[in-house]
Amino acid sequence: MRGSLATITGLALSVSAVPLVAPAHAETATEIIVPATMRTTPRTAYLQSAGASGFLEYRSTAEGSGLWWTGYDGSRKPVEGGERLEPRTPGAYGTGSDVVALRPSQSSGGQVLLRDMGTGTTETVTIPADQSYIRTYGRTVLTGTSTGGERTRLFLLHDENGSTVQKPITGFPDGTVFPFYPTGTASGIFVNFYGPDRVLHYAWVDLETGTATLLPSQVASMDTVVGSDYLASWYSTSQVRVYAKGAYDAPAHKVPFPRNSANKILGVVGDSLVVARRSDSSVWSVSALPFDGSAELPLVKRADPAALVTPDGGLLLAGGESSLDYGIAKVEAGADGLPRMHRIVDLPAVPMGIESLDLSGGELMTYESGDGATHLYSRSLVTDGTLTAGTRTDRGRTPRCGVMAGDHGACPQLLGTGDGRTVYRTWDGELHVLDGGQSLPGTVFASGLQDNHGLVDVEGRYASWRGPTPTGDGLTVTDLDTRKPVLTRTGAAGAVPTALWGQTLWTWSTGGGATATEVRSGDAITSFRVGNTCSPGSLQAVGRWVYWSGWCDLPQGHELKAFVYDTGRKTLIAAPAEGENRLGDGFLVTRDSKSGALTLTDVRSGSAVSRPLADKTGKWDVDPYTGLVGYVDPASQDIHVVRSGTPATDIAVLGAKTEPSVSVLSSSSLWDGTWWLSKPAASWTLVLRNKATGATVRTLSGGAAHDAVQASWNGRTSTGAYVPNGTYTWTLTVTPADGQGTSATASGSLKMTGGAAVRRDHVGSDGIGDLLTLNSSGGLTFQQGTGKGTFSGKVSGSGWATSVQAVPVGDLSGDRCNDVLVRFSSGTVRLYRPACNAAPTPSTPYTTISTGTGWNQYDVLTSPGDVNKDGRPDLLARTASTGAVYLYKGTSTGKLSSRVKLYDNWKTYKKVVGAGDLNGDGIGDLLAQDKTNALYRYYGTGQGTFSSRVKLSASWGVSYNAVVGAGDITGDGAADLVARDSAGVLYRIPGTGKGSFGTRVKIATGWQGYKGLF
Repeated sequence: MRGSLATITGLALSVSAVPLVAPAHAETATEIIVPATMRTTPRTAYLQSAGASGFLEYRSTAEGSGLWWTGYDGSRKPVEGGERLEPRTPGAYGTGSDVVALRPSQSSGGQVLLRDMGTGTTETVTIPADQSYIRTYGRTVLTGTSTGGERTRLFLLHDENGSTVQKPITGFPDGTVFPFYPTGTASGIFVNFYGPDRVLHYAWVDLETGTATLLPSQVASMDTVVGSDYLASWYSTSQVRVYAKGAYDAPAHKVPFPRNSANKILGVVGDSLVVARRSDSSVWSVSALPFDGSAELPLVKRADPAALVTPDGGLLLAGGESSLDYGIAKVEAGADGLPRMHRIVDLPAVPMGIESLDLSGGELMTYESGDGATHLYSRSLVTDGTLTAGTRTDRGRTPRCGVMAGDHGACPQLLGTGDGRTVYRTWDGELHVLDGGQSLPGTVFASGLQDNHGLVDVEGRYASWRGPTPTGDGLTVTDLDTRKPVLTRTGAAGAVPTALWGQTLWTWSTGGGATATEVRSGDAITSFRVGNTCSPGSLQAVGRWVYWSGWCDLPQGHELKAFVYDTGRKTLIAAPAEGENRLGDGFLVTRDSKSGALTLTDVRSGSAVSRPLADKTGKWDVDPYTGLVGYVDPASQDIHVVRSGTPATDIAVLGAKTEPSVSVLSSSSLWDGTWWLSKPAASWTLVLRNKATGATVRTLSGGAAHDAVQASWNGRTSTGAYVPNGTYTWTLTVTPADGQGTSATASGSLKMTGGAAVRRDHVGSDGIGDLLTLNSSGGLTFQQGTGKGTFSGKVSGSGWATSVQAVPVGDLSGDRCNDVLVRFSSGTVRLYRPACNAAPTPSTPYTTISTGTGWNQYDVLTSPGDVNKDGRPDLLARTASTGAVYLYKGTSTGKLSSRVKLYDNWKTYKKVVGAGDLNGDGIGDLLAQDKTNALYRYYGTGQGTFSSRVKLSASWGVSYNAVVGAGDITGDGAADLVARDSAGVLYRIPGTGKGSFGTRVKIATGWQGYKGLF
């Protein structure tokens, strides 16, 4: 059951047959707190003005919103009369001093209350009826009068001994219009105005005299910043000019600074221009540009560019390194004249708001709003042993709920199926299914829902909703896996409350009770009655428990009643009915709709035993699969997850569906497995091992799974490299979500092809070595290894001269198919790249390694495998004339490097064989037979060299005329040898995997006709 909770308010609970009591010693549940994620966007500081002793800000707190005064010592106090005032525009409540101006509410006339936050004194300035308030600068109030809807005159008002004195501002030409708010200080204001020519002009007004000084056009702009003794403005697209107050003939300083939307002048501090720059991510940083042209001085990494000029020549702004280190700071000049940041108060980071919460199968899903968007997040909870929460994973953005709600309000209810999927319904009626790990919007489910229809329940693979059916509106239960309806009810039967658990649908019975139906067959399973005539309330089902509520006719009247029905004992247990109720496995959690308090009621004993769970909560949910309860602390937005304390049975793997083989030649090909569980798992681990060697090649793991684990493998290791072809075993281990009992395991095997080519495996892609032969007709044939130490089946390529020498070298080209080096009698050497399961022909694609006769000097060409641990096969060659042995390393371009001499004279050996990895260290090894028939082993060191030889036999292979390191032909993971004697008898010489060999075994006769064995 993952449907809507039962919410009943305002009704008295009737006396229950079994009273609700608190236990003598309340059980203490294990609890974890998932800390709220803080927004990356810092908390906004609504700075209004800056004075000599402190600054004014607009604040929104739990106690209310309004104006607050903060001293530079960090002290804070509310501004009397400043509660819930708007707007929040800087300068709206005064500029340039400690005076806070509380503006009149009407558009014209009225009074301005001037409150000095430093001294605590107040003054009142009365605005004449024909004037409108503009702003306050220091203790001077600026007003204006209008003509024809345009402001045409300005006035300065101040209090003098309790009376308001005004003076008009003079110096502007007739026909001037003032459409803008001036900026300024306590001594003067900077005015942008339109003259009679309707061209924008600028002026400085001295507040003492009320006289305007018109400024030259090159001095000011709309972006001009003024301080107590300066004026700073862009002069051109690349330069800022700073003028001393009253000296506008020539700038005091010229500072290179491009004029664009990403740059902003903040002001002058000491001997520097302080500026803000906006990055590509719309984050502003602040730095200082010294007037002497020295290097730019970074001040703060992130800031609000709405800085305020302070009376003492500093700046006030909000900034910090990030949202976690952010506050209101003052920029002041140090003794060296350079600006320095001084933090006054910290601004705590703002938590993301939890808009919706769903807890299902150990998976915690939340809609969280902040940073201008609402996203869906998931966290997997580890419930075995210590309760922990996994990584918060972003599952996509939803633009239509939470902080981005518009007309759509709260986020859609999330309903977890318990098997890793989540179902939700959008406001336009669409039903969406999110598979485990899938991001929004998920897969749209064609349900036909409309705005007035709704999703009722989801559980496992089934979902129920009310909406249109072929025979009218009603209830539909659909298989989420097949997307097909399995049960439909219309009319009255489709309108009553229902609850879904597994394949069982509980339906509210007429009169009072409920009936259980198997959703696929429609057969009735069981039912119960409460013994009264009742009208529908709500139903919930979890495992063996059913929560029922309804309004019942009792002798004392029509009352609300609620029960939990135990299908095992077939008994009814009186339960809470008021508030919001959610059923768990053997318990009920009730949330008081007024206080937000949670109470847990345990019904496992057959009686209702209640205990408090939390005092105040926001969004909340109960996980019916793990017994966890999750709720949000509304103040901090922390998520609390609490164990209910109910016991559970051991988990078991009931069955499995796995593929016996897979080819991963295509990057989209995967090996898939599904394992059905007896109850939800908290996590699972799937280990894949090479059957021959027992080595682990990949470990897959996952979080919560409801009734099945589904896993896929792409045939690669965790680093992305393909594993070798062959047979692999798998072992699945699942841990119970409720932390009760032991883990369960299951195992099996699979054959993988299309992975990394195994040395000497050219056909079959089975990880078994194959033998290459050359017949008298010029055919190169791969004799396919059976895995039982013999050969059966052939793949041939014709058209070759019988004089060629072939060397199977492994996958040098990197196409996951083994290659063959061929030397012709002319001395030309080519690397042929046949497709997997194909033999080379002269027309097979190739890379020329050498032309001319140079390679005819070699009487031995053999590949021991990878001898320098770079993952590529290498080649060994011996010069016939001198016996010198050389190494050609495989390269990433599919060729061979220049040769490197390893030994000066190996003429003593009549056979040198590249044997592959003889001891399981992953490095190619050599065998050498001298002219006295002694056999020696050379281990590869992994550095392109070989260790000292070790004698394996004093008399070995006297009659052999061909010995080949054919790879693993027995399927035990060890490199084997194949030898042919002079009579044409073929032998298998099995490797032990420890650098030695077992007794030879005859496997064929009549092989004397082959011109060559390679």
